[in-house]
Formats: sequence, structure tokens, C-alpha cells
Amino acid sequence: VFASTYKRTLSSCLNNPLIVVIVAVAFAGASWVAFGLVQSELTPREDRSSLFMRVTAPQGAGLEYTRDQLQRVEEGLKPLRDSGEIRNIYSITGMNGSSNTGFIVMTLAPWSERERTQNQIAQDVNAVAQKVPGLRATAQQPNSLRIRGAGNGLSMAMVGSNYQSLTQATQKLLLAMDETG
Repeated sequence: VFASTYKRTLSSCLNNPLIVVIVAVAFAGASWVAFGLVQSELTPREDRSSLFMRVTAPQGAGLEYTRDQLQRVEEGLKPLRDSGEIRNIYSITGMNGSSNTGFIVMTLAPWSERERTQNQIAQDVNAVAQKVPGLRATAQQPNSLRIRGAGNGLSMAMVGSNYQSLTQATQKLLLAMDETG
């Protein structure tokens, strides 16, 4: 059955090459249109009641400085914790042998017990992190496939010996990056 169907189909295609080309161009056009309509993310955002944040202090910062900046972020998150939207906050200072990095894990209340979405809470968490000078941090949401390394993006280091001037230069750079998209 399969062999005879294949023989008829192949014979039809070879005898009508123009139709084959038209169908192939139509599929290519439909693929091009569909590609433009599909969102660029690999996995859709999903409310998994957790957020995490990779934190980077200026190059050369010590553990105490990084720890202090993480504590400032945690203090800024206190209103979200008091409201019950964030249940637990766990932070680690100094990762992978580097004293200027940290990691914060936030467990949210189950979505059925809060009014706001995880995205809305993540925006508030980002706003808190942006208020801490000399710290680069963005709330990230775990994806449904638990793919590691998703969303790392561009990474760079601002170096120097004066934290105040580094903070000002970094804030100028971030503003310029935000303006240009």
C-alpha cells in the first residue's frame, strides 16, 4: 500500500514540477509569516511562585560590601514580605570563588493566595534592586522547562578604584542603554 501510494505521489510531482514549486513557495511564505507571529521566548512565562536574582557588585568588591548590598535589597523587599506576597528570602554572598557576586531566591505565596501576578511582583523586585547603587541585579523567573542559563544576556564589568565614581559611571551607562533599547 505504501509503495504504490509513494509511486503515484512521486510520479505526480515529477510530471507537474510547477505545482510542486508553487506549493513549496506557499509553504515557505506561510512559514515566514508564522515565524513573525511566534513570540521569541523558548518557553512561556509561567507563575511558579518563585523568583531568583543574580547579583553583581563592582569588580573587586569584597564579601562584606556585597553582603551589605544584598541586605539593602532584602530590606527594600520588606513591604512585599510584610504583605505576604513574598514568603521567604534566601541569599548567598560570594559564588564560584568570586566575592562580588550573590544570589537571592524568593519564594512567593501560592498564586491562589495573592492578587498580583508573579510578573507584577518581579517588576517591584527590580525597582527595589535598581535603588541600590553599585549593584547590578535583575529578577528572573524560572521557566517551565527548567532550562539552566536562560536569560543570562550581556555581561560586562566596570572597573576602577573609586566606588562612588564607578557607581555614577555605571548609572550613566545603564540610563544610556535604557534610552537606546
